[in-house]
Amino acid sequence: MKVAALLQADWRLIRRDGIVFMAWLGPLALLLFLAAAAPIAQRYMDVEVFLPWVVGFAAALVPYIPGAGVGFLILDEMDHGLIRFYAVSPLRLKGYLGYRLAAAWLPAAVYLALLPVILAWVEVPIFAYALHAGAAALGAPLMALALAVLAGNRVEGLAVSKGLGITLAAPLLPLWLVEPWWWVALLLPQYWVVHGIVRLISGDGGHSAAAVWNLIFHGLWLALLLRTLNRKVF
Repeated sequence: MKVAALLQADWRLIRRDGIVFMAWLGPLALLLFLAAAAPIAQRYMDVEVFLPWVVGFAAALVPYIPGAGVGFLILDEMDHGLIRFYAVSPLRLKGYLGYRLAAAWLPAAVYLALLPVILAWVEVPIFAYALHAGAAALGAPLMALALAVLAGNRVEGLAVSKGLGITLAAPLLPLWLVEPWWWVALLLPQYWVVHGIVRLISGDGGHSAAAVWNLIFHGLWLALLLRTLNRKVF
């Protein structure tokens, strides 16, 4: 089983499957909407204080969308028993998952790289932003694995994907909960994605540390979900 064959099969599926197709185009629609909406909002209110948060939450949400699309592909292949076939093919399970997770990370990274370009009304230090964007893009393979682990089929996947959307509220937990209850937010990568970018754009210190914690927690969750998926498959 060659990666080229997987690419061809995926392209045929993407053209037929509206949900998966929109998973690749959805982030672009979101960014174009924000690019058009922000200048209009600026005419009627002082939104400067909110713009770093808009960029931060956009950076957390963008990977969620292609990650869900790849998660649905994995669920379909699990449902049809294809993953076990890939696992005994020359591609092996590691090769298959590497391909799938790269297919989730790459579009997320591209969209996040375009984020400061499309949202030209926000000044972002490009080189520092690249560190945050690369880490934030790991949310796409994380989302794909979470769907594959928590759902049994595509129908369940739709429900799980909506439930996982709650994690995007992690950066707001300190506003709603008292200590120590809001500390649970620190375990979620989305918290560090948003707060790191907010600190970066606002010029506050600590954004580099937030990027490091972002990488650490993405890595820990990815490792946990990979081990769980391996047990689920076999």
